[in-house]
Amino acid sequence: MNDLERLAEAIRNELPSAEVEFVAKSSTLDGSGAGAWLDVEHAGRSIAVEWRPGIGFGVSVLPDQDEDSLGGLFEGPDEVFASWHEARDHVVSVAKGDSRKLRQVVAR
Repeated sequence: MNDLERLAEAIRNELPSAEVEFVAKSSTLDGSGAGAWLDVEHAGRSIAVEWRPGIGFGVSVLPDQDEDSLGGLFEGPDEVFASWHEARDHVVSVAKGDSRKLRQVVAR
């Protein structure tokens, strides 16, 4: 089991009602360093987690459908974490509604 799979399992354990989708390229699983993702949906929040072996986890809170759907696009992750434990704590906090953790998308 790799670190992204550990993160997905931990999120499912802490947020049993969350939808957690694991998206990986086959090259990720063979250790080549390509990224993989988790898409997490919980209580109306959408969170994307990108994992790169040896680098860490980039976590982004996606805008609500009522907001600008392109807000934050190509700006990189909101937060980056070295360990799956830190990423889990952040994702669970955001999913449970900790608004202090949400990116404020500035209107352009």
